[in-house]
Amino acid sequence: MPTVGEQLRTAREAQRLSIHRVAEATKMRTDHVRAIEEGRYDVFAAPVYLHGFVRAYARFLKLDEQELLRQLDEECGRPAKPRSSPPPPPAEPAAAAEAGASWVKRWADLIHLQSVAVVVCGLVLAWLAWLWFGREANRGSGEEAAGAGGAAGAAYYAGGSHGLEDLLPLPAPADDTGTRGPAGS
Repeated sequence: MPTVGEQLRTAREAQRLSIHRVAEATKMRTDHVRAIEEGRYDVFAAPVYLHGFVRAYARFLKLDEQELLRQLDEECGRPAKPRSSPPPPPAEPAAAAEAGASWVKRWADLIHLQSVAVVVCGLVLAWLAWLWFGREANRGSGEEAAGAGGAAGAAYYAGGSHGLEDLLPLPAPADDTGTRGPAGS
């Protein structure tokens, strides 16, 4: 039976394709195409690269790539992989229900924790707002309380003395002798 490389070379020559054309179409280097055709598989860094190149080469030549890969594994001394793995056995219904309940419980715990965190953050923000706006309101309420505070507030405003005369010099009182303005007016 011919090797994988010989089968690929025979198919390439039957289609009258050059190594350069194959390399260009499969995005492979020409030395890799030659290495595959000559059976020099040690050129490739890892088996996965060799498998990928053989698959691309076989696909380009319209050959059965799965059969060539199986033969390649035999040539390289590796056991052939089964075409498909059997499906895993079905899980027991009790185990599946338990796993589902566990998942739901974790989400419920997470949502509960997030809800508590949101409430705590809201309370802290409300307390900070009360402190901030409460102080602002108290700053302005001292004057308003004095003005609206009954007799003390009325005396403060009615007396005309607001304590400013102690801070600012007042002009001398005008002499009211009956003359107004400059002499002779």
